[in-house]
Amino acid sequence: MIEVPAERDDKADALVDEGWEALDTGLKELAANKGRKALELSPLSVDAFVVLAHAERAAPVRIALLREGVRAGETVLADLLKAWRKTDFWLDLDTRPYMRAVHFLATELWARGIGDDRNEAARLVGHLLKLNPNDNQGVRMLAYGWYPLLGKWDALTSLLRRYRKEQRTETAFALALDVRRRSDPKATDLLTAAMAINTHVSGPLLARCAPKPFEGESVAYASREEAQAYAEQGHEVWRLVPGAIDWLRQTSKG
Repeated sequence: MIEVPAERDDKADALVDEGWEALDTGLKELAANKGRKALELSPLSVDAFVVLAHAERAAPVRIALLREGVRAGETVLADLLKAWRKTDFWLDLDTRPYMRAVHFLATELWARGIGDDRNEAARLVGHLLKLNPNDNQGVRMLAYGWYPLLGKWDALTSLLRRYRKEQRTETAFALALDVRRRSDPKATDLLTAAMAINTHVSGPLLARCAPKPFEGESVAYASREEAQAYAEQGHEVWRLVPGAIDWLRQTSKG
């Protein structure tokens, strides 16, 4: 039986919860105060670092805080991380703060995009998908956009094989594009199926400019907002595959 070290502190956890609540209401200074107090009680409180990062305006400081959070998680979960193949990592609630920290660090690194940041971001996403193959966090949606932009098409193909049967807009369009890239005759059938899942995607993908970043926290299935959120990331990716845009235009007319 693999046990998580007892690094939790009830008072620190309560402060972290209060920090999340403060963030939800836009009170970042209060959230930061709660996060700092939580770390005083529990220096390895991963979520305290995540709260502090969310309350921070400067990207380099956010990234530094998230790195500290990830390191704290690696310390607390050392045994679980070594034996991840023998565990249902995500199902253990004590792993969630670490998974959050890695996720947020990946998105911050990708957004900054300095030096090797984006390669590191992609590696972190791969790490999360290894620990949690069911991908409750949805980081595969990031990989669908990031891997092609980094030239990691083989990694994308492998990932899509794992999720190819799910009826999700992002997966369906990414799969159709990848199959087209590989000149598979099934590509048009897959694209037609993808367009049936969300009929609003073709417009923003075909537009000359990528749509503005979607600012909502969630989107309805098959909605225009979901299409916008996908197209924001997919707009550049589709233009990496020769002939893909003309193919999309022709298929959408048919």
